[in-house]
Amino acid sequence: MAEQAGIKQIADGSLDLNQIATQGATFKPRYVERNPLMWALSETDMESLSTIGTLGTVFYSIGGFFLGCTADILIGYGGSSTPLSEIGAFFLYKGSWALGIAAIGCFVGGFLINRRRATIMKTIKKETRQISQ
Repeated sequence: MAEQAGIKQIADGSLDLNQIATQGATFKPRYVERNPLMWALSETDMESLSTIGTLGTVFYSIGGFFLGCTADILIGYGGSSTPLSEIGAFFLYKGSWALGIAAIGCFVGGFLINRRRATIMKTIKKETRQISQ
């Protein structure tokens, strides 16, 4: 309620904004210590994990593009009031199927690539042994 009155005073110009004291938030810091587990990775392991992650992202991106093209064809057909041309009929009946299958293939490929990346990470964690300090 008071906040609404303040907004009305600002809108009317009756509230002098220079007289309002701004106060910052205060917090009590907490200091903690972390001891994360570190895995010994070779440079080739890091490069392969990075490449596989990038490749998975590329597959998902291309699949999204194909899916968007398929949706565009179907929505364009649904919103059109004119009859289809030969090129439009080709894209609707053959192109949308091909793009849809390509999209599904890219999504499956991205999933399998990300699964392979997770398998590599599990192998690295399994081969790592903790050294006592």
